Amino acid sequence: MKMGRRPYRKIKGIELISFQYLRMMEGIDAVMSDKIVRRVINEILVKAGEKPVNDDVEFVKKAEEVSLACGCKPIELC
Repeated sequence: MKMGRRPYRKIKGIELISFQYLRMMEGIDAVMSDKIVRRVINEILVKAGEKPVNDDVEFVKKAEEVSLACGCKPIELC
């Protein structure tokens, strides 16, 4: 997913988490950066010897990398 343009910023009141959730509801293979998903993925990263990721956009990118490495879809991480 290319996040460079951040289309969700054009809609008042919509942030990345909401945007990703809406994408998931439309059937798009995405991961959202809510606090529970972030906590679990960051715990896995720390156990694997990597740094946790706190920036929303960077977290989504890292979660997609983790899903590919695990052989699952990003949406399955949620």
